[in-house]
Amino acid sequence: MRAPAVVAAALAAVTVAGCAITPGTAVPAGQAVPLPATSPAAAPAPDGPGTCRIEAGTGSVSMRGGSGRVSTVNGVTTLTCGSGPPMTIAAISADGVEVRLQGGPSVTLRPGPATPVGPYTVTVDGVSGGKATMRVTPPR
Repeated sequence: MRAPAVVAAALAAVTVAGCAITPGTAVPAGQAVPLPATSPAAAPAPDGPGTCRIEAGTGSVSMRGGSGRVSTVNGVTTLTCGSGPPMTIAAISADGVEVRLQGGPSVTLRPGPATPVGPYTVTVDGVSGGKATMRVTPPR
């Protein structure tokens, strides 16, 4: 039977309504008690299917997940993820990660929300000390 639980909750609400809950501040009965505004941290968006996780830095690069390839030849790092075209990591700096699709212009991506780069969706998770971590979601 649920009635006793509902009655107990209602009595608790009535009892609390007349009490002050902020130390040193009385709240008259019948007035709402202001509570501090809280907003939960936004959860990162889940990775799309086939997402490649890349860690790149001076002289080293690694890729996990997804189906792709990564290579560094003569200091130039190029990767593919899924069925997407080759993408070059041109530079890593405090400003972000500079990438370029084969034959296209360079674009600098800063850490933060996902950014479309050609058919890819790229999220730079962090840049520090000449190293970058990022997620590349291939075209569908």
